[in-house]
Amino acid sequence: MTRPLLPRARLTLPRARLTAAGVAFAVAMTLAGCSSAGVPTATDGTTPRASSTVPSFRSSACAGDELSGAVSSGDGGAAGSILPDVVVTNTSATSCVLTGWPSVALVAAAGGPAIGSPSQRNEEVAHPTVTLPPRGTAIIPIRITQALNYPSSTCVPRAATGISITPPGSSKPLYVALPGLTGCSSDTVKLITVSAVLPAT
Repeated sequence: MTRPLLPRARLTLPRARLTAAGVAFAVAMTLAGCSSAGVPTATDGTTPRASSTVPSFRSSACAGDELSGAVSSGDGGAAGSILPDVVVTNTSATSCVLTGWPSVALVAAAGGPAIGSPSQRNEEVAHPTVTLPPRGTAIIPIRITQALNYPSSTCVPRAATGISITPPGSSKPLYVALPGLTGCSSDTVKLITVSAVLPAT
């Protein structure tokens, strides 16, 4: 009586195996699709990491072509001289530093040669390291003696349109317009005294 049942059991087993294999295949394909569509994969066995943008920083000196300059009133003027402060601004996308004394000279035009002797330093004031982030500012105090204080034969006067400032540690100058100045072409006359760069307050 039991033999007629055996063929029916054998016929149902293949269907069960096929159904399980189909389910496993479908699950595998679904997982593969999710991995390729939503989660980045790495081919070298490492775990991929999300990238992020970090503000750039460097500790090198500020170059003249990374700065802009403007003249403020400073301490006004003294007998026979003017005392402008030059406010410099970091126009680059990275931080830079200013330490010590820049070189300052009168010039007849932007990019032109210096008129007469370069600046001398005022070393009576401390010179801190000033870090300028992008759009950060610093101050350069300057004293310019009027050329008319010297005999014409000693000074050899020449009209100037502004000043050229070479930041400490850099070879690229910055031009700042300062009309109405007169320089001395003679190297024996020193008209400009510059103090160390100071942080803006």
